[in-house]
Amino acid sequence: MFKKITLSLITITVIISIFQLSIPTTQATGTGGNTSIPNIPNLKNSKTILDTSAVMIGFDTSKSIEATIGNVIKIALSLIGILFLILIIIAGFQWMTAGGNEETVTKSKARIKNSANGLLIILGAYMVTYFILDIVLKQTLK
Repeated sequence: MFKKITLSLITITVIISIFQLSIPTTQATGTGGNTSIPNIPNLKNSKTILDTSAVMIGFDTSKSIEATIGNVIKIALSLIGILFLILIIIAGFQWMTAGGNEETVTKSKARIKNSANGLLIILGAYMVTYFILDIVLKQTLK
C-alpha cells in the first residue's frame, strides 16, 4: 500500500510540474497565438529567420542563454525541493501509522531528518544559483 501511495504522489507531482512548466511560456511573452506572418523582405541570414519564427510562435527572444540556463537550474532545484517535501510527508505518514513499532518509527525519524537536510542543501544551492545568476546577468547586460 505504501508503494502505491508513493507512486501516486510522484506521478501527480510530475504531472502538475509539467503542466506548470508549460504555463509561463505563453503568459510571459504575450505573443502566443499570433499566427500572422510578418512581411519581411530579403531575409539575409538564418538568425533573422530563426528569430522571426521564434517570435511568431510566441517565444521571447530577448532572453540571453545565461538567463535560460539559470531558469532551467532554478526549475530543477525547485522540483528536487518538492521531492524532498514529499519524502518528508511520506515519512511522517509512516511514523503516524507505525502502530508502536519502534523500528518503523526509527526509520521514519531518520528519513525525516535526511529529507530535511536535503531540503536545506537544495535551498542553499537555490540561493547560490540565484546570487550567481544575478551577478552574471548584471555583467552581461552592461
